Amino acid sequence: MTKEIKNSHHMWAWLSPACPVGAFSYSQGLESAINDGMVKDIDTLRLWLRCNLQYGSIKNDSIFIVLAYGAKSNSELSYLSDLCAAFCISSSREKEVLNMGRAFSRLNSFDQDFSYPVALGIACKKFKVSMEELIKLFLHACIQNQISAAQRLIALGQTDAFRLLTGLFEVIDKTASVIYQSNLSDLTSAAFISDIQSMRHEQLKTRLFAS
Repeated sequence: MTKEIKNSHHMWAWLSPACPVGAFSYSQGLESAINDGMVKDIDTLRLWLRCNLQYGSIKNDSIFIVLAYGAKSNSELSYLSDLCAAFCISSSREKEVLNMGRAFSRLNSFDQDFSYPVALGIACKKFKVSMEELIKLFLHACIQNQISAAQRLIALGQTDAFRLLTGLFEVIDKTASVIYQSNLSDLTSAAFISDIQSMRHEQLKTRLFAS
């Protein structure tokens, strides 16, 4: 096994459901949207995923990976980690990036804890994985996690879930091609309904997910 392939395996393992960071515990407001009837079938779920991918928290988290990958100092990484937490629209989203980041940072024996996207960017830079592969796989993993969450909340079978995921491949690739070139000024969000549902989720009386 070449060093390049071995390094890629680390990236795949970090972004797989087997990585012990607790990604399965979060829906990023999707549970609240389903509770309110905004997401109720495969068509409304597809729209939700596309918006979050292209304009919401998934996009911003991806940009923080790019920025962390290119950071030149520990102080810059600490600043990005704090900024990542500040960009979280709700307290549950903040807990998500910090708790996952803490778990990932300790899994990789970092000297300090970073927010999850920043910690992932640091680790992948250390192992010199391809930035193009990294962002595509991160976007893929985020969408897959949200689809998995939806399967526990609405009538969505495995075949439809798989077709939904594969149908978003082109959107993932297009989004990734933009994110590769991103900088701090590209950190914006226009997924307002997703943001509101993330805040509303904290008020649910019963819930399966932490965000």
